[in-house]
Amino acid sequence: GLVVGFILTVANYSFFSSLFVFFVTSSKLTKWKKDRKKQIDSEYKEGGQRNWVQVFCNGGVPTELALLYMIENGPGEIPIDFSKEYTASWMCLSLLGALACSAGDTWASEIGSVMSKSKPRLITTWEQVPVGTNGAVTLVGLLSSLLGGMSVGIAYFITQLIFVTDLEISAPQWPIIVFGAAAGLLGSIVDSYLGATMQYSG
Repeated sequence: GLVVGFILTVANYSFFSSLFVFFVTSSKLTKWKKDRKKQIDSEYKEGGQRNWVQVFCNGGVPTELALLYMIENGPGEIPIDFSKEYTASWMCLSLLGALACSAGDTWASEIGSVMSKSKPRLITTWEQVPVGTNGAVTLVGLLSSLLGGMSVGIAYFITQLIFVTDLEISAPQWPIIVFGAAAGLLGSIVDSYLGATMQYSG
């Protein structure tokens, strides 16, 4: 975790702020309403249920993209502007998308499981299934995934406003927030689909 944070900070402050928001919110939500989660899932662990493979996947892709960004552009802040920094802009959005997907998936599972009043439905067949079933979704969970991705996008956007000096001559940066929200929602949907087709045990 420290290595990932260090590399992202050196590469671009917006990368780090996005990672920070993902990490803090996900950690808090994992412990949120823990008693309720224990009732729903007998295998719930208070410290979270992320194994080393999941941690590597969540941090590995952003780290690789941050390294490629530094090779391509050098460390430092740039606005996302495809007309001026085409390759670097794609790397920035890819990194933001990776973190937004991770945040969206975490928010969906941690909030949807305890806040939804309706039974979850399997994303492939739309049949009702028990809470905690791989591949199941709820409206609350999907909305949470959108907000999770949006939170990462907002962090990136605010950091851009603070540290990027030539925003007035660059493309508008506010779509970063919309992109983060969309990535969070899409990431959660894809994760649920993969869970339904590859992990579902119902």
